[in-house]
Amino acid sequence: MSSNSYGYQSISPIGVSHVCATAKAQLGDRKWVKGNEYVYVYNAGGEEIYPGYGVCYSAVSGYSVTVSSVTEVNECAGVVANVTFATADYGWILVNGFVKVEAPASDILAVGDRIQMGTDGVHAPVTTATALVAVNRIHGYMLDATASAGSALAHVKCYS
Repeated sequence: MSSNSYGYQSISPIGVSHVCATAKAQLGDRKWVKGNEYVYVYNAGGEEIYPGYGVCYSAVSGYSVTVSSVTEVNECAGVVANVTFATADYGWILVNGFVKVEAPASDILAVGDRIQMGTDGVHAPVTTATALVAVNRIHGYMLDATASAGSALAHVKCYS
């Protein structure tokens, strides 16, 4: 097993691009790859989750996630960084580091924008997302700009 920049050893030999219908690590395990931190989770929602989309913790178990919904937008637990999660798949979400995030169809994310969860897993600038939540729940900032419904590089530090 290899060391990472924090001095810890990797706890799972499963790569961060691996998803599977059978758990290959313990839920909640953490892994660091090139300075980015990941957490092992289960997609308990009824939808696939695509790279760049954020997830929220669900009520199913401690490390079960789902995409945010239209009616409720919680703290961002992490971002699917590498590969699509099918329903009932296990895999890694990025919780701290650099990742491309997906913008909503109605917004452009500009360099320096602070972002929070929007509806259906997209990341919205704080000014437009605040109508959906009582308190701003900032989880990152944009390092690049997007077009509407595009993706661009951001730094995120999620609620995990």
